[in-house]
Amino acid sequence: MIGQRGAVFVDLHMVAMSQKLALFIVSAFFVGIVSSGKGGQGRERRSLVHYAQGDAIQDGRPMGSLMKMGNSEHEEKLAELIKKPKHYEEIVAKEKAKPIVTDFVESVAPSTRGATTDLSKKWDYKMTIVIAPEFSDEAREMLLSAIYTLSEALKCFQFYVTRKGVTLPSRKDHLVISRDRDGCLSMLGKQSGQQFVFLGERCNLYGTAIHEIIHALGFYHEHTRPDRDNYVTVDWSQIKTANGKLQFKISDQNYPKEYDFDSLMHYPFSPILQPLPGKVPPGARPGQRDHLSKNDIMQLQALYPCSNSPFYRKK
Repeated sequence: MIGQRGAVFVDLHMVAMSQKLALFIVSAFFVGIVSSGKGGQGRERRSLVHYAQGDAIQDGRPMGSLMKMGNSEHEEKLAELIKKPKHYEEIVAKEKAKPIVTDFVESVAPSTRGATTDLSKKWDYKMTIVIAPEFSDEAREMLLSAIYTLSEALKCFQFYVTRKGVTLPSRKDHLVISRDRDGCLSMLGKQSGQQFVFLGERCNLYGTAIHEIIHALGFYHEHTRPDRDNYVTVDWSQIKTANGKLQFKISDQNYPKEYDFDSLMHYPFSPILQPLPGKVPPGARPGQRDHLSKNDIMQLQALYPCSNSPFYRKK
């Protein structure tokens, strides 16, 4: 029996050694391929390997496993709490001077409707945002200004932005702002893992960015509230696509009592959407994308009240 066990042990030992040798050969071959890449190409291939393994990437270099994301020191290397951008006031002033865009069209995935009625679609008072590298420094500052505006409205909600050049693996919950498609698009509410806000070339990088991130926070449009027919009319004959109809379908989410023509979540007037006579109050600018209205802020704070925030500290 001892001899038989010894033989089995030797056989298993040889199998293990063979597996290790095969793994070493494959690894050496792969490293040789990666190393043969010139300049950034080889580094990019290495980045893809680390990304698949769950590592964070900065400028093509692995920054360590995200298993350590619970460590605040490590997390600070990846992202930082949003701060007031250097040219914030200037950016906001320029946006307020711009005319309202009347041909604004966006897409929202139909499967994500009604996010605010589903608690699983709410963020846990923290959103990490990746700004894709295709945005210029100037465009990035506009996006940072949009995020900062939201942070000022939601004092007990923390918005983190990854450092320039940092990407996160898709399994980690985070939002990616990208230009990688036409039009303006956001999923409604929190999804599992990575989700996108797409801002095409025609999308405003301040007001429309705020609009789309608010969708990601769990809000639909002001003009889809259940009582909207008391304030506006929708000419369905003007809408030619199924996606277009989704933008005007009545939502089941909760709204304040007062219809808000000045909401940043309201569409501009067009042949499709028109106000009923005498309904638009003085000073309201339907379709504006330069500020959050009082009702916008009230709704955001109602969905994410400070009383439930782990970051709220009573004075």
